Amino acid sequence: MFKTRIIDKLGIKYPIIQGAMLWMSKAGLVAAVSNVGGLGILSSATFFTKEAFGQEVRNVRSLINKPFAVNLVYLPVNRDKPTDDFVDIILEEGVKVVETVGPIQTSLTEKLHKAKNICSHKVTSVRNALAAERSSVEGRYPFIL
Repeated sequence: MFKTRIIDKLGIKYPIIQGAMLWMSKAGLVAAVSNVGGLGILSSATFFTKEAFGQEVRNVRSLINKPFAVNLVYLPVNRDKPTDDFVDIILEEGVKVVETVGPIQTSLTEKLHKAKNICSHKVTSVRNALAAERSSVEGRYPFIL
């Protein structure tokens, strides 16, 4: 049996974290990963409306009773999606782990922390990791706790 800080923090059985792979990271894959003890990640970039995203979060919930995460993308190519509205769904549906990509959204991190969410941020450099650390995210991808 594994015992690591990431397992304890996320409430999972194995230190396996599924990547958010756009169109593949929907309810079926997320549930499969979480059901075997890893952390499934739902890709929000796949959805164009708050309603469609909310329905997919509920689809995941109907398939599992284990932790899973949502990936929120804040990149210029994604600006036509209601990503900020997705945060409301995350909070309403009780998703406790959020991974972000792109420029750090400090107000988002603060809102999620206030609701006791775990926040991780994908980074591509030491400079980005230090910026993520200053914004109080718990992990920089890969998770460093």
